[in-house]
Amino acid sequence: MSAHQFEREVERAQRAYDDYDAAGRQETLWAPFNELESDYRSRQLVAIAALMRHAGRSDLRGVRVLDVGCGRGRQLRGFLDMGSRPEDLVGIDVHTASLEVARSLSPQLRFDSFNGWEIPYADESFDLVTQFVVFSSIALGDLRRQLAREVVRVLRPGGHVLWWDTLHLAVRGQESHELEVSSLFPGLPRHELRIARRPQLGECLRLPPRARRFVAPFLNSLPAVNYPETHLAALIGPRK
Repeated sequence: MSAHQFEREVERAQRAYDDYDAAGRQETLWAPFNELESDYRSRQLVAIAALMRHAGRSDLRGVRVLDVGCGRGRQLRGFLDMGSRPEDLVGIDVHTASLEVARSLSPQLRFDSFNGWEIPYADESFDLVTQFVVFSSIALGDLRRQLAREVVRVLRPGGHVLWWDTLHLAVRGQESHELEVSSLFPGLPRHELRIARRPQLGECLRLPPRARRFVAPFLNSLPAVNYPETHLAALIGPRK
């Protein structure tokens, strides 16, 4: 697929985010005290913590992080509370207006623009590359695969991809298509968690941890009493 087709897809995404800004989504639907948004953010934090524990980490100290599709920088700022140093954090995005807000809110962090398919850094530059609901927003399968290759290219040996995205494409007209992670990162191991927007019944049990791990999968499988799983959180890697 040609760079021209990639450009057209990136332009479509830029227009979509212009529309979100014009509609005031940051101040309404995505406002931090909105009930659904606060639930969403808490579920995201729980998932990230579980994945990092799986990798044997208690914080992000000494980890050089790239957030692809950083938007206004909210997630990158959150990494500061997880132990990251400002100089170890970098965000990139295709949406200029979002980057301007990110820089104004976090002048101590680095935010760069990129074209959407070529990450502007050298091979093996980062220990952790993150993406939050970026790949599900890309309509072109070739562009998703190209960006995934770039993500792996800038990972250092032993590095990981931290993935948070919807289970299906979020592009209008493609919502029924599953977002297949294994095809994007072939050959890399993955630890995956399927996440609902609110806690599942099995997560709320007042039981010792060992007993909860035994009983929770059954309770979480009961659709009548649980919220549907909508997102996939995954730790992909390490890269060899």
